[in-house]
Amino acid sequence: MAEMQAFINKILAGAVWPFVGFVFALAIAIFLYGLMEFALGADNEEKRSKGKQHIVWGIIGLFIMFSVWGIISIIMNFVGGF
Repeated sequence: MAEMQAFINKILAGAVWPFVGFVFALAIAIFLYGLMEFALGADNEEKRSKGKQHIVWGIIGLFIMFSVWGIISIIMNFVGGF
């Protein structure tokens, strides 16, 4: 059982958590890009609309990644990992 937990922790540390961190960073970048697009295009309705879309998709991405992080943490605590 200890070998299995060590194997799962190794997979999480080597592949899953870096991927989750990358997608978190990507969602934050999309959100910030949307904020900049919205603010800099204040006089153009099309740019503001595009900025709003990026903001919404950034927030959705952050919500999904927080959910993934939470679900993985719950599963690992339930199984006895971490």
